[in-house]
Amino acid sequence: MHYTLISTDSAAAALASTLSALSAQDLIAVDTEFIRVREYYPKLALLQICIPGDDIYLVDPLSCSLTEILPALLHTRAKILIFSGREDLEILYQYAQALKVDNFIPQRLCDLQLMAAFANHSYGRGLFTLVKDFCGVELNKEQTLSDWLARPLNEEQLRYAALDVAYLPAMYADLDALLDARRRRFFELQMREFAEDAAHEDDPLYCYRHVAAAGLLNERDLTVLQYICAKRLEFAREHDEALNRVITTRALCELARRKPATSEGLAACQVKWGSIREYGAQMLSWITEAVKLPVRHDLPLPDEFFSHKRELQGQNNKIKGFVEHQLKEARMHPQLGGGRKAVYELYLARYEGRPGWLEQSWRRELLGPLDDLLDLTVIENERALRQQAQ
Repeated sequence: MHYTLISTDSAAAALASTLSALSAQDLIAVDTEFIRVREYYPKLALLQICIPGDDIYLVDPLSCSLTEILPALLHTRAKILIFSGREDLEILYQYAQALKVDNFIPQRLCDLQLMAAFANHSYGRGLFTLVKDFCGVELNKEQTLSDWLARPLNEEQLRYAALDVAYLPAMYADLDALLDARRRRFFELQMREFAEDAAHEDDPLYCYRHVAAAGLLNERDLTVLQYICAKRLEFAREHDEALNRVITTRALCELARRKPATSEGLAACQVKWGSIREYGAQMLSWITEAVKLPVRHDLPLPDEFFSHKRELQGQNNKIKGFVEHQLKEARMHPQLGGGRKAVYELYLARYEGRPGWLEQSWRRELLGPLDDLLDLTVIENERALRQQAQ
């Protein structure tokens, strides 16, 4: 297998010209190697690009500029092939913002891991497995945990990186052949959502909604949680620290409930001692500030709020079963329906007066109206309780 290492600005400019010349009929397979251990923002260590019929290019961002390659990649008319590429898109988005590129996400995206689900092959399986299934090749995974920021990169690392994109075009051809026109259209609609999600940045004021078990908190505790979560995210972004290095996510609800005033109290809430030593004073100040706030009766409900309603369990199973049955009938993987999480979100959407995820895009066409499947009395009762509290 041949690949070209791009480590000078002149070579990068030449590759950018090649990318810019591609047409809508062309394919570009893309992958990244990055480091994200202590940091909030991932550090790009290598950008892999495969142009079928041309070559595999390994772009070293530590040795050459991305000022020409990245705009060419983001504006290309060719179809971009990725595999489980949410983090890859996040990195491209981050670097595009830094370089002030006017288009943050490629317009014609194709995530092959997701495509396999629409082709009813598999859901969430790794590149190693799908390359073996479609190409009959077993990839070497020994370099997975390499230090990709160390230089120079050795031959084993470079070959490993090149193989991550080498088989994507062939896999795409095989998967595309498994799709009929309807499922292909559904997949293209899903990729539009995928791209929009990749360009979404969490709002600090609402990130508390994603915390597991937040739906069990009362309004006083939820007010504290909302404040702590916002401060944690703002701090992590400002100091480029991983969120869990500041406060472990599993500790957030306990902090909101107990509202500790000492380091020992933080530890009792499952905050790691390393974080306490480094950020303990900051955490305690956030908690002190949060406790002084008036109770917020207007906070949007957490994402999983309706998952804790026991009276909905039987009905939720019926909705989940219906969604999975419809997907199977359409020859698509049943996990594309989002499982119970999508059902809980449907109730939350009804409560908030908006369409649910299951009622949007291709899912609405596949599933049809879902009103008759919902127990709307639970929503009405919850709304009445909230109005009384206010």
